Amino acid sequence: MPAELRRVLLGMVNYLQSEQLANGDFPYFRTSGDSFYCPCILLSTLMHDALGYLDPHTPLYDKTYLPDLLSKDEQRFVAASVTGMRFRLRAFIAWQEESNGTWQLFGRESDLGPDTGATAAAAVSMLRTYPIDRRSSNRHVPIVESLLNAQLSLDEEANVLRFLVLTGRSVEDRVASFRTRLLSEDAPVETQTEALKRLAVAYTIARAWRQAALPGRDEVAGHLVPRILSWRQAGAKFGGQLPCALSASSLVDLGCATSSLREIGKDLISLFTESKSWRSEAFQKLEIGSAAVTVAIAISALVRINAQTGGSFC
Repeated sequence: MPAELRRVLLGMVNYLQSEQLANGDFPYFRTSGDSFYCPCILLSTLMHDALGYLDPHTPLYDKTYLPDLLSKDEQRFVAASVTGMRFRLRAFIAWQEESNGTWQLFGRESDLGPDTGATAAAAVSMLRTYPIDRRSSNRHVPIVESLLNAQLSLDEEANVLRFLVLTGRSVEDRVASFRTRLLSEDAPVETQTEALKRLAVAYTIARAWRQAALPGRDEVAGHLVPRILSWRQAGAKFGGQLPCALSASSLVDLGCATSSLREIGKDLISLFTESKSWRSEAFQKLEIGSAAVTVAIAISALVRINAQTGGSFC
């Protein structure tokens, strides 16, 4: 890891520690109208997932090669910091679970009813507390499985399929129909808002295919990679930090060509080294975002790009 990237990683871990709230969550804010704090379980799961790439206790850490690039003291600092942040975040997510095993998008106080995407994503976060050989008997399996009976958006279904496959369920037919549906959907992107929505969905799909090793990755990548590159340009045209982070993570998950990843790595490094402050940008259609979420997704993408390109983007 180049010295510049090493400094970025250590600095961002410090920053994220300083942002974590006393209840274990991170601060999320409304991005339209008057900005105010708003809890969001889906964003909490994004934080937990992105930090997993820096947590040596997860399989996600294995191919980042951080032990080869940090000193022993730095490894201990990152491991202790990230493990602690994820533990406190899981405690918050568990605290927000309803008695019926579901989660509401904006937490238990919102009184909006169960949310499919938040429930499936939160259930994945809770898998950290289950031994691998007991995941198939996880109490959330029948709850999440029942969500397939509803009409789901692409991102909701991707979250559901990721959880079910990670718990050992066979959903090959549903994955095949999902791919067919994905390949049939397309639309032009003309605004930053639309670019962000598309990139958030692509990020969720790419993450599911990478983490759960779903079948048909080449087909999915062949459809999404050129579109992500296009949406990324549309988002970058408006100076968006979150589009850059989401596209980088999605492309590395989908096995994008190294030449493209080098360019994306340069863009990410510039985000971290510029003097501009990190902003809260809306994830998907929620009109809620967090600088901490953007930083976590960006740094997790950066360490993976570094590993895949051998640091050649600097």
